[in-house]
Amino acid sequence: MATTHYASMGDAPAVVSDRAGVPVVVISGFAAPATLVINDIIKICKIPCNHLLVDFVVICDAHLDTDDAIVASIGALNADGSTISNALTFNSSLDTILREGGSVTLDRENATHAAVPTLMYGCFYNTQTISAVKGDQFLAMKITTAATSAAAANLIFIATFVPIMTTTGITTITAA
Repeated sequence: MATTHYASMGDAPAVVSDRAGVPVVVISGFAAPATLVINDIIKICKIPCNHLLVDFVVICDAHLDTDDAIVASIGALNADGSTISNALTFNSSLDTILREGGSVTLDRENATHAAVPTLMYGCFYNTQTISAVKGDQFLAMKITTAATSAAAANLIFIATFVPIMTTTGITTITAA
């Protein structure tokens, strides 16, 4: 049966910056048990309202699956807490580091997302102040294919946000 787990910042209030352009870095750790199953959700941290996710790193210290079957995605958690939307694109395989250990970072340059302008150049922008779901939004990881030879490992998630002081959202961003 699927379970919702919480990384160290997964149930904490959103960390926000009170000045435009001043970054906020949130580090959230999770001791992943060998019992992760398909559809398990790991709440990583909250994406503050009107903040742009500009960098994200995932570090795994060991094999979560020695048979290379585990598959996961990271993105915004929907309102009922069961589905990931706007999945992030990484510079290498998230699944590989879950299987072998290592780290991956957000690929802002080569991201291909359908949800523009919510995701622009691989950056997630929380526009929840102007949508049906008000307020901060969870950034979460969902196990989409379970491990066949599961093992415990430690995960570290590092999210960097910058505030965008607006109530109407972003319509376009031009790459520098």
